[in-house]
Order: sequence, then C-alpha cells, then structure tokens
Amino acid sequence: MKMDVRCRNGVPHPVSKEYVESLIPAAFSRFRNEIDWIMWRFEDVNGPRGGNDQCCRVTIFGPRCGLITTHYLHAHWQVAALYALRRAARLTRATLQRTRVLPSALVRRRGKERSWRTQAAS
Repeated sequence: MKMDVRCRNGVPHPVSKEYVESLIPAAFSRFRNEIDWIMWRFEDVNGPRGGNDQCCRVTIFGPRCGLITTHYLHAHWQVAALYALRRAARLTRATLQRTRVLPSALVRRRGKERSWRTQAAS
C-alpha cells in the first residue's frame, strides 16, 4: 500500500507524515490487500486567521473499492486527520461489504430455484 502525504499553508510536513503513518496500521490492517494507495492532503483553509480551518482530505484507491474521498475540518490538524481516517475506514468497510456478493453464488441460487420449479411442475 503506497501512501502520499501533502501539506499546504502552514501544516508541518514531517510531523504530519509521522503522525499519519502511526495511525494507518490500526485503521487499515484488515484492508491492506484491498487498497493500492492512500493520499493525505492537509491544508489550512483560512490561512493564519484561525478557527475550524485545518482540513484533512483522505483519498483511497483499490481495485474492489474504487476511489473513496473524504475530508474533515477542525481547529487542530491532528484531530482532523483522526476523524478523516475514521470516516475513510468506515466508507472502505461499507464499500467492500457491498461488493462481497459473488456473481457465482447468485447463479447457483438461480439454478437451484429453477430445478425446484421444474420438479414441482412435473
């Protein structure tokens, strides 16, 4: 799983990269085979004025889950990163659960139903 961390407008890059790398194993350990890359973007939306303006945007891509993007705004970039990571993990889990139904299982069910109907009709 590749990871890219990008920072803009006043968020410290080395500290944010170490912090994000420490959060990844716990949140995405179940999905490490399903995810190709994760991109993190930290941005100070309002500039130096303050307020709830630290934005963390997380983009995830995998062959089964597709492209998942989420973001979170908070006054502190660490909190924004944590909540954006939680959202991304929840969305990834939900997307992968929806794609777990295999077409072969549906075909087998249909085949059994047809054979039951043909036996009942005769």
